[in-house]
Amino acid sequence: MAELAIGTLLIPVGLTTVISYFLAWVYRNDYHPKKMLMAYGGYFIPLVVLGLILHLHLVLIIGIYLFGLIVGLFRNNYYFNE
Repeated sequence: MAELAIGTLLIPVGLTTVISYFLAWVYRNDYHPKKMLMAYGGYFIPLVVLGLILHLHLVLIIGIYLFGLIVGLFRNNYYFNE
């Protein structure tokens, strides 16, 4: 774990952040976050595949996924309050 490269972590974290912002923007006029969460749920399998290709541990993949979920929910709340 100590020999994990930063670039290997930045790829899924960056992609997850972009996906979270994009989904929050797409569903900005829908006041129920359920649709956004369902769309974000479809991102889990590709993230796991990408993480396994990059040789990340499953705990890191789940943590990155939950990070994106939190970012997406807060971003969705930002559009809701506009």
